Amino acid sequence: MTAPRANEIVAGYLARLAAALAPVPVARRLELLDELREHIAEARKALAIETEADLLNILDRLGDPADVAAAEIGRVEPPSAPARRTSRGLEIAAIVLLLLFWPVGVVLLWMSDVWTTRDKWIGTLVPPGGYLGIVVLGPLLAAGTFTTACETVTDDVGRVISSTCPSAGAQTGIDVVFGLVLIMYLIGPILGAAYLAIRLRRNRTPDSSATRDGGTPAPVAAAQTR
Repeated sequence: MTAPRANEIVAGYLARLAAALAPVPVARRLELLDELREHIAEARKALAIETEADLLNILDRLGDPADVAAAEIGRVEPPSAPARRTSRGLEIAAIVLLLLFWPVGVVLLWMSDVWTTRDKWIGTLVPPGGYLGIVVLGPLLAAGTFTTACETVTDDVGRVISSTCPSAGAQTGIDVVFGLVLIMYLIGPILGAAYLAIRLRRNRTPDSSATRDGGTPAPVAAAQTR
């Protein structure tokens, strides 16, 4: 059984709500009105005997049209400004100079607020010195590996009495270590630069626009929790 003035009461409520929602974009306004209209219809179907008091209770749980509209208007975000291209000159210079002129690259690396502290330590220490480290450390390693001063003392028949030279096995081990260090200094800076470049792309500010929950509209959900 339907209350005599039920349709009139519902139409009046929705008309006041539509007027209060005037600042809301048309598409969203119509969507919200349809959702509330369906919610009211479902609530009315659940009533065994519909009275005007029951209908007014349903509308009261939804909230005053002015309050419902104010809540919706508060959620409407202003048009987002066109995304500006953020200059990455400092970061790009840091990556390049970490390869070519490590001290300046490290300074620029730590000046940037894009990378995390962990990223900065990785860029600084993998490997330390960048390609500049090869210029400084390479000759020292080569000198220590290939030009190590050694002396061998033999007797009259050519037997070795004493020797400060490393054995063949030891020399091979030294050469292998030197080769690994050299490879590290050749590949390490490239890997470090690639890591920082990847992190630079990932550390962009995420889209701050909030997503709306699908399904039940916010005013209806609020009414259901009362």
